[in-house]
Amino acid sequence: MDARCRNQELDWSLVAIIDRAWLRDRPIQQLAEQIIRGGATIIQYRNKISQSRSFYTEASVLRDVTSAHRIPLIINDRVDIAMAVGADGVHLGQDDLPMDAARALVGGHTILGGSVHDTGELATMEDADYLGVGAVYRTNSKEKAKVGGLELIKTIRSLTRKPMVGIGGITPENCGDVIAAGADGVAVISAIMDADEVTSTVQRFIQKIGHAR
Repeated sequence: MDARCRNQELDWSLVAIIDRAWLRDRPIQQLAEQIIRGGATIIQYRNKISQSRSFYTEASVLRDVTSAHRIPLIINDRVDIAMAVGADGVHLGQDDLPMDAARALVGGHTILGGSVHDTGELATMEDADYLGVGAVYRTNSKEKAKVGGLELIKTIRSLTRKPMVGIGGITPENCGDVIAAGADGVAVISAIMDADEVTSTVQRFIQKIGHAR
């Protein structure tokens, strides 16, 4: 099925981002299982610190876990590793491979997502299947990120029909506001990765998102 068609069937409620820099000494498989048990609808793997071999190895572990639970896996930045492990999608930033070049490599069956920080960047997203919009709030995972607030979500929503997830400083307490502003879901790093009880934290997100709809 073409990614653009399959995209309509995906549940974008909670994209849980497993960030290697926040993993510490926890086994990545165990963390993924806890996240899935809590109800996350998509897992994204972000790794800005490892060499390619280690990145590939951990991505392969996540591919096995997500396949077993029938949860989509999206790889951040690395088109080559996403293709190598058979991930469902790739998420690209504004400084990564251009969307049209990535689409030419992965074809129509791989989901492509792109980061959008302002309205001007929408022009680069024609080949994207979904958008990660933010930073909505100030965030510990990207301290220098420009904060757009809920107005950014509302503005981007008015300009596109693509699925859209808000990212940046999102917590169980404010995720409902992001959904109400027009996002289809939220993408979360620190509130999940830094939680003492990962599964229950994910469950709180899912509950709040459900109530906001």
